[in-house]
Amino acid sequence: MSNESEIQLTWDRVGNAGIGVLRIVHADGVFVDKFDITKMKERTLVLEGLGKELPGLSLDDVQAQLEDLAGKAVPRDGVADDGDSQADLLVALTEGDDVELFRAPGEQDTGGYATVNVDGRMETWPIVSTGFKGWLRREFYKRDGKAVRAQALVDALGLIEAKALYEGDEHPVSLRVAAHEGDVFIDLGTEDRRAIHITAAGWNVVESVSVPVRFIRR
Repeated sequence: MSNESEIQLTWDRVGNAGIGVLRIVHADGVFVDKFDITKMKERTLVLEGLGKELPGLSLDDVQAQLEDLAGKAVPRDGVADDGDSQADLLVALTEGDDVELFRAPGEQDTGGYATVNVDGRMETWPIVSTGFKGWLRREFYKRDGKAVRAQALVDALGLIEAKALYEGDEHPVSLRVAAHEGDVFIDLGTEDRRAIHITAAGWNVVESVSVPVRFIRR
């Protein structure tokens, strides 16, 4: 059985931004890859490859070291040499299971939407809205402990909206009242985003995670 503690990990910069070569020596073998360590998506792909090639390796340990190296690879102002590291990280924040990017029927000319999980409640915002921008800033700060640059936010929002419009599914958005498969839902307007669910048999109050329609607020 391999000893998970015996890991020799090195990363050497070979170009601009955070591009470098990662080399890991372990009892199960040697792993070498070239990638941009400042980009979350690329670090995730590397970890997936490691899990397949070196099954005895402690991925948690490697991930912690990669995160530390990523922080050191970005200058103190938070911007990689190519200037797009923060924007890439912001886009990556919208690629998890807690975020849905979509478009409303007939609204490719007016903008995309995002439904996000905020402390257990589901909120739907236009991507260009103050609410969604605030959520992005908060999530970035929670991850990196620093404020996002204004230009990085602008660049990221452009790509996020394009993904919503051209890659996302189509869903209607509603204000206060919406019909769904013969039932009616009414947004209570409360902070927890609960709604009244009305059926032929009666009504009850449901949590936002159980509301199948996408309510927006203005």
